[in-house]
Amino acid sequence: MALDKTEIINEIFDLARYINSNQPNSTLTMIQLRTVMYISENGRVKPTEIAKNFKITPASVTSQIDSLVKRGLLERIFNQNDKRVIEVELTNKGKSLLPKEVDKLESSCSWIFDSLNSKEQVELLELVKKINKSKGI
Repeated sequence: MALDKTEIINEIFDLARYINSNQPNSTLTMIQLRTVMYISENGRVKPTEIAKNFKITPASVTSQIDSLVKRGLLERIFNQNDKRVIEVELTNKGKSLLPKEVDKLESSCSWIFDSLNSKEQVELLELVKKINKSKGI
């Protein structure tokens, strides 16, 4: 039986669309949540670091940061050693909101884990990591 690559691609698109559209209680978009999670994990970071890590344009990062700053979740800070360098970090409001948003995401995606046994979950993680690594993600 020949592998139907189009079917795999369609299934991946459907899964991504479903996850993205089923965040009804979330106050953040998926990319905003990922940005806040990244900053939480890495501390104070430069926007260019976010762009490089997410493989998106600096303009896209600036747009995300602008939105998160307006909402009081991030703040821009001038680097003490070089005032031309701007970094971003989570505010207390951002630190407080993050665990709630992660819980909402995990809850809304629980069906993924419920449909797989422990071994399959490990296999899924390994496959996704392998795919992402092959593209430098």
